[in-house]
Amino acid sequence: VAKPADSAPAAFAAHPNPILQWSYRVWCQTGYRMVNEGGTGQPVDALVDPTLDLASPKGFVYNTSARPMPPGGVQFMDNAWYFGTDYLGAVVVKTPDGLLLFDALTTADDAQTQLLDQMVTAGLDPRQIKYIFLGHEHGDHLGGVNLIRRDYAPDVKVVATRPAAASISASRMRAENATYPGSAEEAAAAKARRLLSIPERVDILVEPFEGIDNGLMHVSTGASSVVSAMLTPGHTPGQLTAIVPVQHQGTTRKLLVWSGNDNMEKGDQYATSTDFIQSQAVREGADAFINTHAYQGAIFSHLRRLKADPSVANPMLMGGDGLRRYLGVYANCQRAGAQRLRDGTWKSL
Repeated sequence: VAKPADSAPAAFAAHPNPILQWSYRVWCQTGYRMVNEGGTGQPVDALVDPTLDLASPKGFVYNTSARPMPPGGVQFMDNAWYFGTDYLGAVVVKTPDGLLLFDALTTADDAQTQLLDQMVTAGLDPRQIKYIFLGHEHGDHLGGVNLIRRDYAPDVKVVATRPAAASISASRMRAENATYPGSAEEAAAAKARRLLSIPERVDILVEPFEGIDNGLMHVSTGASSVVSAMLTPGHTPGQLTAIVPVQHQGTTRKLLVWSGNDNMEKGDQYATSTDFIQSQAVREGADAFINTHAYQGAIFSHLRRLKADPSVANPMLMGGDGLRRYLGVYANCQRAGAQRLRDGTWKSL
């Protein structure tokens, strides 16, 4: 059974932010397992209340929920929205120069119904999407790119890291060469659906710095907005983490957009990348946080509370110290998890 990590002291858990508390409990105290991983050292237990958290008291994550966000998504900053489901979503930031999209859901159909249609309900015009930042190369973050280019914003620029772009290109080649079942017409339709959900190209590449695996590019998205796009391998080799200016109650805040969850097999690298993110977050004064996997930190339940009552406390506004602590907890717990894999106290499938 996983034990608390000495390198993430309990003082971090005492911080009042509930997203940080969730991170400490799930990553450090109870461990982190998908529910189908029973038998890896911890007995599987049930969720207490799936409307509030998709992680059980013992740290097992249930990912079967596809409950959509309320109509129009959730406006969690004055100019930032979350669209999608309790488990997976996309973030839209409205700037004077157009809309910035972070991630694009799993399929074109998902993107249409869970993102683009809901943007219209929220009063946002998908034709104004100027940039799409891809958080990493897994298919559940890419599905709407081609649809957006084809039907809404043909001049949109897609930003990804060099490793992610290479992986996406390889996925598209495999889809091109795959054999699809059914009649010729059915196979052609299946192939077209598959290709529609894999980006045809990436326009802007975030490269690693010489000699290290991390990288940083400042992407000017207009006259009044610059996004810091970081290459931060961990969940995948091509993971991208972004810092984007947002507005909230008349004040400029810096929102850290995270895309992904764990990878204990690469925990040491993930920890190094999180250290890199933390240094950039401190340098820029980042003080707000969201994960496009909204089950992380039970963010989805906080979003729903904000939707029902915009006056409640907004835990995405962590403050500079809270965000620094969050990233410190995450990095140290990744290190501890990687060590547990090596010493056999935390088995991996």
